[in-house]
Amino acid sequence: MKKASFDPGLGQQLGGNLQRIIDADGSFAIHRTNVPLASFNPYVYLISLSWSRFFAIIIAGFAAINAVFAGLYCLAGLENLNGAEATEGWAGFSNAYYFSVHTFTTVGYGNMSPRGTMMNCISLIEILCGVLCVALITGLLYGRFSRPSARLLYSSNLIMAPYNSGKALMFRVANARKNVLMELEADLMIMMSSQEDGKPTRAYRQLSLERKRIIFLPLTWTVVHPIDEESPLYNMSLEDLRRLDAQFLILIKGFDDMFSQVVHSRFSYTMNDMVWGARFDIAYHSRPDGRVDFDVAKIHSYHEVELS
Repeated sequence: MKKASFDPGLGQQLGGNLQRIIDADGSFAIHRTNVPLASFNPYVYLISLSWSRFFAIIIAGFAAINAVFAGLYCLAGLENLNGAEATEGWAGFSNAYYFSVHTFTTVGYGNMSPRGTMMNCISLIEILCGVLCVALITGLLYGRFSRPSARLLYSSNLIMAPYNSGKALMFRVANARKNVLMELEADLMIMMSSQEDGKPTRAYRQLSLERKRIIFLPLTWTVVHPIDEESPLYNMSLEDLRRLDAQFLILIKGFDDMFSQVVHSRFSYTMNDMVWGARFDIAYHSRPDGRVDFDVAKIHSYHEVELS
């Protein structure tokens, strides 16, 4: 019986020239099509959007809802809107729109008020919609702010560095926030192109680490994969890795002391990020008073060296 090969969940039947499989923000570079509409969850969609898109949707929704109610007020007759300076044309719609905003937000400046059964019924419906929308937006804002997430900084480059009497693959991470991350654990794997029965496939191999787990992350963590006889990279050159279109996939998880939850961070390096023959520069130093200065920007700094 053929032994099942290792697959982290990205699929093996992948051909062509793949770009970075995991983007810098940790999302997978995968475009999904023909997704059933029933699987769409508005809360998940809105909670996972970027802040700029989230506020763009809120502002567009606010403008659209008030435009709809302004149109209803116009249909009901602006002569039934006390205090309206105009009742026809664009000026009349503007008055209806401003009244809609006052009603929707329950501000109620008092300069305009509804008159008659139809106009008051529309106002009551809009007030109810306004209260529900404010509650919904408040819940979404709380969910976005309270959602635990890791903000790890990864070094811009993956380096092949001297290590003991040989060499090792290395990259660095640091916590971009001031919260405390504890009990961090890293997984590193390599994805390489291959041929199986004449068809292009992707092979995955897990890479052993010198130190898979650390207790705290107040400074930097240099994740090291020693190149020994058991390593998939043993006796491989830079040209070999480029020919295999290698990518290095990373998953780091740890305990966030602020949220009291486990958080995850994903990242990937392509061969364009590889520096063959380098060492990372020290990113921190001790001060005369005994405290430590950590220059976060230096997490990316390295100098070139000769490999034996």
